Amino acid sequence: MNKKMFRYFYILLILFIAINISFISASEIDQGNDAVSTQISSDEIGVDEVLQDGEGCSTDTNPVGTDTPGCSTDTNNPINENDGNGDDTGNDETPEEITLEKTSLSSVDYAIKNKYLNVYLKDSSKNAIANQKVTLTINGKTLSAVTNSNGIAKFNITNAAKTYKVTLNFEGDDKYESTSKTLNLRVIAKPIYTKMTIAQYGIFKGNCLNVYLKTEAGKAIANQTLKITINGKTYTRITKKNGLAKLKISLKSNIYSVTIKYAGKGNYIPVSKSTKVNVLTSKLIGKTSYGKVYFIGAIGNRSSKYKIAYVVGLHSMEHQIHDSLYKIIKNKVTMKYKYYVYRIVLTNKKGSYSTLRMRGQKLAKNYIVPHAKKQNFDLVA
Repeated sequence: MNKKMFRYFYILLILFIAINISFISASEIDQGNDAVSTQISSDEIGVDEVLQDGEGCSTDTNPVGTDTPGCSTDTNNPINENDGNGDDTGNDETPEEITLEKTSLSSVDYAIKNKYLNVYLKDSSKNAIANQKVTLTINGKTLSAVTNSNGIAKFNITNAAKTYKVTLNFEGDDKYESTSKTLNLRVIAKPIYTKMTIAQYGIFKGNCLNVYLKTEAGKAIANQTLKITINGKTYTRITKKNGLAKLKISLKSNIYSVTIKYAGKGNYIPVSKSTKVNVLTSKLIGKTSYGKVYFIGAIGNRSSKYKIAYVVGLHSMEHQIHDSLYKIIKNKVTMKYKYYVYRIVLTNKKGSYSTLRMRGQKLAKNYIVPHAKKQNFDLVA
């Protein structure tokens, strides 16, 4: 075989080998695909297809391992694509706790038949709560009313005259806490209105605070209980036949707030009074066979830097004018300045006008003048 034919044979051999290699590789690839398809079809789990979501992640709750970026193959630790970690803080938020405003109900403990009873609904700051439903249960019947702008619910009481156990109730809402109250309500058919008067507002230490309880027509009401509160203490007193109740005052000289309450009874309507009284001191600074001199004070504004003194009783024949001025000053609780009173009392009123006048002047000269000089008064009249 010459060299030229050997070259052709060698080229054909190479082509033949190349063709066979290509054919074998293609057959193996086809067989591999068939093997995968066969495996999927014959899987005992019965999975016929692998589902994927829009992001390319498997929607199978137990996917066979995948490493698709941004997707979790562990359902117990999903990846949050928004922050790049597995923490889902939205599911861990604690619900906000709502605190409701506390409320209270109140009313008087009596009602006049066929008249309205006012029930007050207020919050913890004593502010009125408007537009809320309040109920009142009396003698087995429940009435309802809505509070007005002043927090008042009005109930028309038509029951017979006697005492009833009454329940007030407010159910509350998404802002206010519920509340209820039970009280004994006295229904009055023929009311008798009452009033209270204080005999004097200037009281000497050791004397009594005198309070009168009467009807509006002026008739004394006896055997009734009054509660008198002064200087933080409450005292109970019973009115006498003339409607008078007395409380002895042992407090030091000062101005005190006083509250007097009558709860009512039967057809009598309750009444109360709040005022101030001036507890005074009186000191005897001079005495003779025909008269005495008292120093009274302080009266009025005890914190004032101005001190004014009045002399009363100097002229016995003019005692009515002096006594009137003295009573006005003594019973005056609120005044701009601090006042004191020198009071001359003639024990022997026998004699002529000039004799009595001289006695008053002697008492003033011998006792008032030297005493007043030591007090540094801004004015003595």
